[in-house]
Amino acid sequence: MKHITLVKSLALGLALSALGLAGITKAQTMQNDATHLDAKQRSIAEVAALTARGDLEKLSPALAKGLDAGLTINELKEVLVQMYAYTGFPRSLNGLQTLITVTENRRQSGIADKTGKDATPLPADLDRDKYGAETRARLTGKPPAPVTSGPQAFAPIIDTFLKEHLFADIFARDILGMQSREIATVAALCALGGVDPQLRAHLGACMNVGTTRAQIEDLIATIEPSIGKPNAANARRLLNDISPKAATIFPPGDKGSPNFFTGNVAVRPLTKADGVNKYSVGNVVFSPSARTNWHTHPDGQILLAIAGRGCYQERGKPVRWLGAGDVVNIPAGVEHWHGAAPGSEFTHIALSNEYQNSAVTWMKPVTDEEYKTATSKK
Repeated sequence: MKHITLVKSLALGLALSALGLAGITKAQTMQNDATHLDAKQRSIAEVAALTARGDLEKLSPALAKGLDAGLTINELKEVLVQMYAYTGFPRSLNGLQTLITVTENRRQSGIADKTGKDATPLPADLDRDKYGAETRARLTGKPPAPVTSGPQAFAPIIDTFLKEHLFADIFARDILGMQSREIATVAALCALGGVDPQLRAHLGACMNVGTTRAQIEDLIATIEPSIGKPNAANARRLLNDISPKAATIFPPGDKGSPNFFTGNVAVRPLTKADGVNKYSVGNVVFSPSARTNWHTHPDGQILLAIAGRGCYQERGKPVRWLGAGDVVNIPAGVEHWHGAAPGSEFTHIALSNEYQNSAVTWMKPVTDEEYKTATSKK
């Protein structure tokens, strides 16, 4: 009898009744999803990889493909400018010269490419050291802290350059978002080879700014013809080191609504409440640092952790860390959130009971500050 009661108390507040079927329908119409890069992102990856390789013959059609995909001239300029910090001035300058040639040839052919917006000037009083430290913290998923070891401690000026120039002067330019910049960086480092520590760090950073493991797999597959099988295999090895691939049980889900989630979340409905069973079930995959909003369930919820590392927190209580095999029994009416740990994807099956045709009450997002405070306490 207890077993029957438990089963009938299960439902998916996150994706089905919780989000509402309309929310799932909306997610299904989105062109980009949590498993693939979109056409612009793929072009950014190809351009960065070919620039890093110095393969100007292939770079020309890749730039044209990016323009055809909807990237502006200024967005491609920005990718190529950023490349100097990772691949050197010669590669960056050669890439920019190639873009000049491509756009001029297209202009002469009657193609009117969009120039795009210019970068917003940075405030004259911007504290570049502080801004750069905060940017690096967002990428690493760790609070800002003094560097006490390694190359930056050995040669402190390079830490200054990293913070004040790369992560402030360059990353603060608003032509490209943080995710696009990390996609470009990962692609370039994959192409370079021999930079495993940096590639490993930026694979994690790429996930920390909302790119899923599956999207990074798509990135690697996209640039593999340009960088070669050995470099692609090495990138996949490093990706598996920092984010072990979970066994695939269910097909990938649709991207969760930003009204209810922060970061990339894939939601796969498995079953919904009906006249026989008053519960719904769904599989939910969170990219690193992605999470739900604060919310409650009128008749409780159960989470079954399947893969990766996640976290669960009730209002006013410490975070609870979750791994494969952990079970969370959430009482009715308790305000809480759950999601992925920094640097790791997290998969759980969510089950919650419907009460009067409702399974969830959504509240405000978990702010970055709330998330950092909770997850900094190991």
